[in-house]
Amino acid sequence: MAATITALSLGNRTKGVKVGFYDLDPATEDLFVQLIRKSYEEDKKAPAISFEHLDQTDASVDLILMPMGKIQDNLISTIDTAKKKNPSLAFSVLSNTTSSVRQKAIQMDGNVISIPLLMDNVELEVSNNAIAMTDTMQLQTWKDIETFAADSQEFFPYPIVFAGADPVTLLNVFTALTESYSGKEAYQEAVDAISSFFDGKDFIPDPNETAEFIRTIAETPESPLYAAASTLARWISSGLLTANVFNMTKRDVEIYMESRYCSVAIMTLSDHRSLSTQAVKSFTTLPRALGNGGNSVGFFPSSRPASERYLTGSVISAVPLTKNKFLTDLVKTMLSQNFQADLAFGSGLAPVDAQCQPPDILSDDVRFFIAATNAPLTPLDQAAFSDEKAMESFAQELKTFVRTMRK
Repeated sequence: MAATITALSLGNRTKGVKVGFYDLDPATEDLFVQLIRKSYEEDKKAPAISFEHLDQTDASVDLILMPMGKIQDNLISTIDTAKKKNPSLAFSVLSNTTSSVRQKAIQMDGNVISIPLLMDNVELEVSNNAIAMTDTMQLQTWKDIETFAADSQEFFPYPIVFAGADPVTLLNVFTALTESYSGKEAYQEAVDAISSFFDGKDFIPDPNETAEFIRTIAETPESPLYAAASTLARWISSGLLTANVFNMTKRDVEIYMESRYCSVAIMTLSDHRSLSTQAVKSFTTLPRALGNGGNSVGFFPSSRPASERYLTGSVISAVPLTKNKFLTDLVKTMLSQNFQADLAFGSGLAPVDAQCQPPDILSDDVRFFIAATNAPLTPLDQAAFSDEKAMESFAQELKTFVRTMRK
């Protein structure tokens, strides 16, 4: 599909630049537009800036803002560096970010071509009421969390919940569990295997073929997704995770939190921001449950030290696509402390700037945990897929596999 032009510009200046948005929610697009317009509305020397919502990655724009992942990688692979059509953005533009954020940036010919701007994450929400009612004193390991969930079932009938009906949420959970239990190597093995299976096909494989492929990456202890799949299967079998989890929507999870039906909820920070006050008022993200000050175990527990840990979370980045000197200034502006603070406050997500004021402790914890560990892992839905229908087909068969695995 062609790009949809939003017809937003600054003044009547000529020789303008085009900023495109791909796969961002409308509120985030509007936020970027608002902040960019605000940054340059008094600058008489700035070119006209127009904004486009893109239905596909389109190299006709000068700068594209989009999530990092396979689709972005495919776009970057089309940039003709030999003709130097892309701008030369020195790595120093990221000087105000932590080393973990800089690790996430994509370099090409010594220059940075994908610049992180905003970070999401996957987290565990823990019920403060359940902690009090079970006299729980420690939540440092998965064993602690499972014990807590089991003890809470007397008061909270469906201890662990997440929106399993949503394929993106399901693959977020698989990514975070795989990193937590099996490490980055297993995650990368899964990404490579899934990409290889779907790449080069101009059709969605038969469900039986996809199911057979999933068995090769999740059925045995040596396979990369085994730990995540077997953990979910065990939670369902033991009653810690509702058997209806793969039919649960985000609204269902919100209702369960509001009604005190669950003691643990898994979701992204961006989904957390959309919850009602009633839903979140008695829940705390894992790093700060029990008042431990945060970040001692991260958002998901693991036996691995911080030097081997990775946050699971989507990263919005900027990719310059044309040789335009103004783009360097625009990227620097979006990385500036004031812009980053406004971006974080407007979105509720974590800024990449290491020193700007975040909106609250939630986004600050994300930034801190990334700084204390390594570059965040792109969730499987973005890292391994370039076709939404293929991703949805894979997620559907993955649900079936977990249900079968527990029998």
